[in-house]
Amino acid sequence: MGHSLLCMMGFFFPIKPTVTVEPFWPQIYSGETVTVRCEIHGGEAAQWTYEWSPDKLNTPPTSNEHKITVTESDSGGYSCLGGRNSSWTEWSDVITLRVIAPPEPTVTLQPSRTQIYSGVIYRGETVTVRCEIHGGEGAHWTYEWRAAKLNTPPTSREYTISSATESDGGRYSCRGKRDSSWTEWTDNITLTVLSPSKPTVTLQPSWTQIYSGETVTVSCEIHGGEGAQWTYEWSPDKINTPLTSSEYRITVTESDGGGYSCRGRTDRFFTEWSDIITLTPAHDIFLTAPPKPTVTLQPSWTQIYSGETVTVRCEIQGGEGAQWTYQWRRDRSNIREKSNEYTISGATKYDSGGYSCIGRRGNFYTQWSDIISLSVSSPPKPAVFLQSSWTQIYSSVIYSSVIYSGETVTLRCEIQGGEGAQWTYQWRRDRSNIREKSNEYRISSATKSDSGGYSCRGKRGSSWTEWSDITKLTVSSPPKPTVTLQPSWTQIYRGTTVTVRCEIQGGEGAQWTYEWRGGQKNIRGTSSVYTINSVNESDGGGYSCRATRSSSWTEWSNSTPLRVIIPTKPTVTLQPSWTQIYSDETVTVRCEIQGGAGAQWTYEWRRGQSNIPETSSEYRTTVPESDRGGYSCRGRKDYLLTEWSDIIRLTVSSPPKPTVTLQPSWTQIYSSETVTVRCEIQGGEGAQWTYEWRRGQSNIPETSNEYRISSAADFDSGGYSCRGKRSSSWTKWSDVTKLTVLSPPKPTVTLQPQIYSGDTVTVRCEIQGGEGAQWTYEWRQGQKNIHETSNEYRINRVTESDVGGYSCRSTRSSSWTEWSNSAPLRVIIPTKPTVTLQPSWTQIYSGETVTVRCEIQGREGAQWTYEWRQSQKNIPETSSEYRITVTESDGEGYSCRGRRDYLLTEWSDIIRLTVSCKFHPHHLSNEPRPVLTVSPSWLSPGASVTLNCEVEHLSAGWSFYWYKAVPDLSEKSSSYELLPDGSGTANNSYIIHGQTHTAGYVCRAGRGDPEYHTDHSQPKFVWSAGQFVSLCPFNELMLAHHFYSTTFRPLKSHLHDNHLCLCTLKLPKRRTELNIFLSLCDQTKLNFFVSFSYFSVFIVDDAESDDSKLMMSHDVYQALHELPADKAYVHSAASLTVSPDRVQHFTSDSVSLTCEGNFTEWRVRKFSEDGRLSDCWRMTGSTCNIKASKSHTGVYWCESGSGEFSSAVNITVQSMLLYIYFLDLNDLDVT
Repeated sequence: MGHSLLCMMGFFFPIKPTVTVEPFWPQIYSGETVTVRCEIHGGEAAQWTYEWSPDKLNTPPTSNEHKITVTESDSGGYSCLGGRNSSWTEWSDVITLRVIAPPEPTVTLQPSRTQIYSGVIYRGETVTVRCEIHGGEGAHWTYEWRAAKLNTPPTSREYTISSATESDGGRYSCRGKRDSSWTEWTDNITLTVLSPSKPTVTLQPSWTQIYSGETVTVSCEIHGGEGAQWTYEWSPDKINTPLTSSEYRITVTESDGGGYSCRGRTDRFFTEWSDIITLTPAHDIFLTAPPKPTVTLQPSWTQIYSGETVTVRCEIQGGEGAQWTYQWRRDRSNIREKSNEYTISGATKYDSGGYSCIGRRGNFYTQWSDIISLSVSSPPKPAVFLQSSWTQIYSSVIYSSVIYSGETVTLRCEIQGGEGAQWTYQWRRDRSNIREKSNEYRISSATKSDSGGYSCRGKRGSSWTEWSDITKLTVSSPPKPTVTLQPSWTQIYRGTTVTVRCEIQGGEGAQWTYEWRGGQKNIRGTSSVYTINSVNESDGGGYSCRATRSSSWTEWSNSTPLRVIIPTKPTVTLQPSWTQIYSDETVTVRCEIQGGAGAQWTYEWRRGQSNIPETSSEYRTTVPESDRGGYSCRGRKDYLLTEWSDIIRLTVSSPPKPTVTLQPSWTQIYSSETVTVRCEIQGGEGAQWTYEWRRGQSNIPETSNEYRISSAADFDSGGYSCRGKRSSSWTKWSDVTKLTVLSPPKPTVTLQPQIYSGDTVTVRCEIQGGEGAQWTYEWRQGQKNIHETSNEYRINRVTESDVGGYSCRSTRSSSWTEWSNSAPLRVIIPTKPTVTLQPSWTQIYSGETVTVRCEIQGREGAQWTYEWRQSQKNIPETSSEYRITVTESDGEGYSCRGRRDYLLTEWSDIIRLTVSCKFHPHHLSNEPRPVLTVSPSWLSPGASVTLNCEVEHLSAGWSFYWYKAVPDLSEKSSSYELLPDGSGTANNSYIIHGQTHTAGYVCRAGRGDPEYHTDHSQPKFVWSAGQFVSLCPFNELMLAHHFYSTTFRPLKSHLHDNHLCLCTLKLPKRRTELNIFLSLCDQTKLNFFVSFSYFSVFIVDDAESDDSKLMMSHDVYQALHELPADKAYVHSAASLTVSPDRVQHFTSDSVSLTCEGNFTEWRVRKFSEDGRLSDCWRMTGSTCNIKASKSHTGVYWCESGSGEFSSAVNITVQSMLLYIYFLDLNDLDVT
């Protein structure tokens, strides 16, 4: 219908436009130019106006074409519509342009062998260099190349190099152009053209000997041509049927012998032919029968010893270089070994047996080898034998022998059963190895160092035998002969016959030859005996001998003297000729031969029966204490001897020990004093002594028996000792005598420091450590000397002039001590101070501050220093006043005294403080608590309330503080607000005027500076018995002006403190109660509540205006008109309702006390008959529920969370019927 109507009106709808893009590439690169065209098919001849989306194409807005040089921001969808006259076509479909950055070309090589990938080809090969633009497929690109020769033609995508040469090497890059837009240049790719290397033919496996039936691979390898697509040619030609791969696998027959070579081909390019590798067909190379291995041993012993190592080797003759796998067998058991060698380390008997092997190469097996037997046995134990070079040994083989130094011996190591083996030997003497590896060890010209236990062992391969048993060899010096005399006297009287014999100890049985010597003269004799008949002086002398066996001589024997005695007797004398000799002194003993002067005598000495090795005429000895025997001597000239002298005896004792003494005999002296240290040797008087002194471990350069110390100092302290010397003999060191040098001691003055005038006092000078010395004293009072030299100074009848500091010093010898410290003498004068208190309270509480003052009557103006004492303990306070913040411990007595220079007063009488700590039920505090009383407890309208605060000792300067108790339900207690003018009143009472409602009050007291406060009193309450709790003005003028008709309109300015007001009226004929609630508190509405005893309650409220309407009778109006002008009562915001509504109840009654008012939190409080204040503990919301008992008797009231009090009710609970008294507020006369 719509279309038909439009057609009738001459309108039509053209078709939908189409958007085209020229050129129509799927991807357009930034910088290229594109034309967006809007085509309306069928509307070609019309004059169209065009509109484009997006809007930026609308400049100009009416063109059907829009030419864009694109950037990436031109990406997006494009659509159009056409308009002619006032008619528009639909919007065309959206065509999307995607504009991206031009792609980056890549240069590639074809074919893409690994050589090409790395840019390397071989000379003669063909390669195509291609420029590829990824993502640009389908577009018409023009290309540009960079190496100049490629630019003919310049626009080709590919460039083919046929039969490449080295000159074709280089860097290649390209770029592409589409329309007027160029891509970037590609990265360079480098092409390298090489000459290929010569191939190599290899064999796998690389055995030099191959057996028919085995398989071998012949490989052609072109080094540097890896990765290329090679085709291979082989020579001989038979391989080419057909074979073009790099490997040729042959299962060998004898016909496969010959030379093999190869070459590679890629495209039209050939490498050179490789060198020929030749396989020669010969029966010694290509075996028709498998070879038979041979088992060998290394070392080649078939007999080995346990612990040795042997290698069993499988050898395949002619199979060298092949990769063989071997199999081993011992007897019939296989061995897990696959190599050609089987090594047995540390062989045991279990390794004995017959060993054989077989070889395998690929699938080819040899025959089993012949068996070789191996025997493992324990190694034999060697033995060491000695072979001596002399014939006197009856057996040539010995296990223990003695030879003489210089002789030769051979030690031989023999291994029974080890003959023929190549043994290495090791020798050991005791625990030390010998560097000898043969089986013989020869010792030529033996010495004592060759003695020891010899053992050996043998080594074959790596295995050692055990060590042989030890053969002991002793090398000793050739025995020294001994010459003996028969008779055995060494001293023979002239004319006697003597036999001289040569004896060799241990050389019995040997064939010895002897040689004799008398003095230095040889004697012709070879036998062991030499006889002298009728000895005379010429036979005197020393006889010695030696012997030989084989070629070895003994040494000469010691010379045995033969002395001929002649009859002469010497005399012994002493020098010095002391009768007493001390041990370790030196004495000379002299031997004198009378008549023998001029002769060359040699002397012999004897002490007791012991000979002394001394040959001179004098014998000098340092005698020990044990040397108490007699000395004798005789003379010898050649071999002539005198008789022994008579014996002279020595008396030897220990040297005396000196003693050190001091003069004076004080072991402690004081610096600057003089002392003499003396060394005394008891029993050594008359001898010429030399002395040596020592202090500690240090010598003192003093040689006399006295050492004098003048003006001693600290360094003279120490232990002194001495010793004496006579001749070369020293006494022992004396015991140490200790001398201590001290600083002179400081005296101490002692006295009774405090004394009353008129008394007697003794001042004493005491020197600690100086007892027993003879001291002289000097005294001083202050700076004034006192003529007194004893250690005590006595003052009779002390006066004030005797006060002061006394000091002393003392002297003994010439040394003075220092002055003592001054000891004060104080004289107590008969003046007694008085202690007073400020303030002078008789009762003080813990925490208060009090000043204790010390007063000295009659001594005003003097500069006194004071001492204080609490009980018997001193207080560090020196002023006349002592300020105390009192604690309970201060309840003790205080006293004082005065001090001026060395004068002291007496101690004052003690003044005692009484410190109180007040205890309250359920309350422990260090503060006293006052007692508050309220009068009256029940309010009368308009009456005043008097508060009285009582404290103990009311006259003690108390100030009083008065507070109103404000309920605090969150803390289940009350906070306190200071009443007007209730801070620090001097009077202990406080009057509250006009109190009309229930309230609680507390008080506290304070005194002192800083002020000390008591605790708060217990709260006390004053109760309102009805609903009339506060006054507010409500006068006739107000009524006159605001009652008209039935409307009552009071003014806000006439109300008092924005309270709720309650007025009670006294009517002429009947009693009526009128409750009027005036509620302001930022509200604009007024509420009236009227209640008569015989009227019902009604409220008229107009919330929309400032007026509230009261509908009342003429009686009500008259009652309001007759209200006294100066009286009205304010109603409390909280009220208490008791249910049942009476004040007397019976036990077991259930009573509810409900708090009413505009509050959410309540508590009901009770004041019981015994004065206790408590809260109702069974509160449900605003109601307290109790099960009445006698304990519930008391006064009850409500307290709100906002601090309001209700009126109070006095509830009595009895167990019998009571008369109920109702408090009628109408009885109150308000006039």
